[in-house]
Amino acid sequence: MELFENILTGEKSSKYKTNHFHMFVDDDVLIPDVENMSDDAFGTLIHEYVHYIQHITTLFGIRTCSMFHKISILYRAYISDHDKIELPLELCSKDENIKQYLQYFKNVSGSKTFGYNVDAVDISSNDVDDARKNRTAVKIACYDFANNAIYEDKVYFGYICIMESMAHCIQHLFCEELHHTSIPYCSAELVLKELYPQISTDYKLIASICYCALNWDNPGVGFFEVVEILKHNPGWNGIQLYQHIAQDYSVKYEGESMPRFRLLQKFMNDFIFYLKQLLGVKLDYYKKVMDSCVLEAGTSMSVLLDAIYNVALDDKRKFFETLANQYGYPLIDANNATVLPNKSFDDKYPKLYIETAVLFGWELLLSRFMEIDGKQECDRLPICMKGMYSNSKCVVSQQCSTAPWLKKEACPFTECMRYYQMSNKTFVSNHSRQVLHIS
Repeated sequence: MELFENILTGEKSSKYKTNHFHMFVDDDVLIPDVENMSDDAFGTLIHEYVHYIQHITTLFGIRTCSMFHKISILYRAYISDHDKIELPLELCSKDENIKQYLQYFKNVSGSKTFGYNVDAVDISSNDVDDARKNRTAVKIACYDFANNAIYEDKVYFGYICIMESMAHCIQHLFCEELHHTSIPYCSAELVLKELYPQISTDYKLIASICYCALNWDNPGVGFFEVVEILKHNPGWNGIQLYQHIAQDYSVKYEGESMPRFRLLQKFMNDFIFYLKQLLGVKLDYYKKVMDSCVLEAGTSMSVLLDAIYNVALDDKRKFFETLANQYGYPLIDANNATVLPNKSFDDKYPKLYIETAVLFGWELLLSRFMEIDGKQECDRLPICMKGMYSNSKCVVSQQCSTAPWLKKEACPFTECMRYYQMSNKTFVSNHSRQVLHIS
């Protein structure tokens, strides 16, 4: 999600990398033989996989993905219409609809991190009401008992806290020793210790609350509303809670009231529409994945929640297979390998689908064209530098660090340039003032 975060929040860097087509796992992975992974490595894989699921199965996530597609379409059209492109290329502020969405996304995202110890939090109902009214994350007061400190205006509980808390709680089911910072990873637990202490150690239920909250347009406010629903139904587990919210909890969109599952299906179809427009090809892999998600949404059930409640957690293969056969998986970059998406969990011969390959390449192009934080090297360079010693097909050239479009050898960047017929364009980098021309 790194490129997402850089674009959507206006900040220059982010540590959240996983999105709906590319997953980063800071460990070694063994797919499909996940049963041979250590608990720590498998927990890390599942943490990132949960982020992937959040993107493609929740109202907030799927809408964000579609916005990324719209932004990408804008950039692609601009480059197609111009022979000379000045870098860095910044177009989002010139489109009023995109500009408004980016501001909204930033407002509800909340705090990404907090550099102090947090032992407890305090929430004012007035702050929740203000966040609902102003469409912002919810301000929470933080207490550091060890240092006798109170931080009243430093932390905002929003989308980032909720999606990381959910992934943290599910990861915790597989490895008990986790060393995550309180904000954002443990923020939902801290809030529940204050609001609903009886469930503050029920990781399955906390993850379910977070998952439900991601179906609000303001997840931070949604979290508190979901907790109130649960308080009125204390015997529910996460599956029952999710089903109630998806099926019986209506939402108004463009003047029409409908169950949340129906709006989710609409957003999923929008996802396919804009992705197809961006890629310009008939979808294969993502059509299968999203068809599966649309069917799931229609049942008002969640395969993910069913798995954490009903699949034996010590059966790693069955757990991951259950999820992968429902949601698929994107291209995965791990410490030991790059794993390509398969049509099913047990496919013996991985196939890089055209839409996966193009999205992978486009991510590199867009990041380079935006020159985030002045960065001019291809985002893939660190990985390619390691791979060139073990893979003769992985060629690293001087152009990779400054002007990857000048590179002659085939790679994800240059192949995507060719796919989008950008190889005859002239790029001018305003950071180096050097004219870079494609011959």
